[in-house]
Amino acid sequence: MGHLTNHNERWQLEDLKQRVPLVLLLERDIQLIKKGNKYWACCPFHRERTPSFTIDASKNRYYCFGCQASGDQFSWLQEYHHLDFSAARNELMRLAGIDADEWGKADPDHMKKRQAEIERERDERDARARRQKIELAKSIWQQCQPLAGSLAQTYLAARGIDYAATGSPPTLRFHPSLKHSDIGSHHPAMVAYIQGPNGEFCGIHRTYLSDDGQSKLKAIHPQTGEKFGSKKMLGAPWCGAIRMAKAGEVLAIGEGIETCLSARQSHKGLPVWAAMSLGNMAGEGDGVGAPHPSRAGVALPSVNPNMERPGIVVPDNVRKIIILADNDNKDTDSAMCILTRAANRWRAEGREVLMALPPAGMDFNDLWLSLAQGSGVA
Repeated sequence: MGHLTNHNERWQLEDLKQRVPLVLLLERDIQLIKKGNKYWACCPFHRERTPSFTIDASKNRYYCFGCQASGDQFSWLQEYHHLDFSAARNELMRLAGIDADEWGKADPDHMKKRQAEIERERDERDARARRQKIELAKSIWQQCQPLAGSLAQTYLAARGIDYAATGSPPTLRFHPSLKHSDIGSHHPAMVAYIQGPNGEFCGIHRTYLSDDGQSKLKAIHPQTGEKFGSKKMLGAPWCGAIRMAKAGEVLAIGEGIETCLSARQSHKGLPVWAAMSLGNMAGEGDGVGAPHPSRAGVALPSVNPNMERPGIVVPDNVRKIIILADNDNKDTDSAMCILTRAANRWRAEGREVLMALPPAGMDFNDLWLSLAQGSGVA
């Protein structure tokens, strides 16, 4: 390969990155989850359970809010696969299906044209995948049974929740036998209907239950013994919510279904929506947060919202939002930063925001259950 001027090589390296998009490169090594216009994953460079590793496909850049790892395709191959720069370039050339002769023909106009093609192909692929997931979620929802009289009602009662007293929200149903994809077996499940910003169906939330309905499923792989979560989502839930009542001027928003039903039962007529995750409640942040007070080298999530990248979308008629905060997170400092970001977003939209916080170590369902059992916790 002949010697390249710095100017020509810069264009050619950019062209090579456009031919092998970062998302496609990382998908070979780690599991990515699309949220809004970005992709997220648990960081491969440090141990974590909550994803803080984000990929901006439009810029071909990754960044970890936990350990500040960042870079592009070359950085990934060098840091994750331990290649030097020359080997990383050769690997990208191989993946792009180009040889040394074609490598020398790159120019700015070609790069821009190829970039537009790649972005269009990626958008079409993402749109197809999104439609397929929503259709699968819709077919499962249509198979579901009413929640009343089911094991899902048994589960809620075990959590101190009287389904009828909450107004029997029709966005909750029961399925007698749904496959848990991580462990490969079928189990009963409470299934929730997720609605997008305009009220459209966009997915389902599943809470897998024990065979007697008294608790959530202990999802353990039969061969490896690995433990998995009992709750899963399907479809395109980002920006959506599980609406348990029509929003009024006042709307309470919590993370989980049980928390929201507990608040609705204890405060009759209170409209509540479940955001399903802290990230979806708060939306994306702007910038990097302060240093974590107890985890060296780790940054807290930003409390500043990126107003162009919301999570759950609240109707314009809502003037007051009550955040039903969980107070049982393993990393309370990070959780409070994300909750503060949600509050800052809604205040920036001109709404009044109150944050309700249960005692330490509890969410509002724990609190409601303890009061229902007469433990005297207040």
